[in-house]
Amino acid sequence: MNFEELDADKDGKITRAEIDAQRQARVTAADANGDGLLNAEELAAMELARLTERAAEHAARMIERFDADGDGQISAAEMAAGPQPVAMFDRIDTDGDGAITQAEADAAREKMAERMKHRRGGWGDNN
Repeated sequence: MNFEELDADKDGKITRAEIDAQRQARVTAADANGDGLLNAEELAAMELARLTERAAEHAARMIERFDADGDGQISAAEMAAGPQPVAMFDRIDTDGDGAITQAEADAAREKMAERMKHRRGGWGDNN
């Protein structure tokens, strides 16, 4: 959840009550058998729904970024022509020799992990 979603009363502040209400709403929504508890199947379904939503959002961003002809689909040519692969390759190829070494790949992976660690420290990203 992002800040705006957690700030239920839209006053620019998140209170403990708003966080507690959001958590209770998540449990209630996932509690398929209505017993007030989440079993392994209900938790798995909740995680799957969250991942499915994120995947759909990611797919929509990819279509927006790469779909040059506007048909709502991405061809291999559109994917290859898109800005990200070349820019990402160039960022990883830190010595600029046109090839990525294992050391460069490992360094890029560590940098990404560090970035993701900082992102997870944001509002609700680790819930």
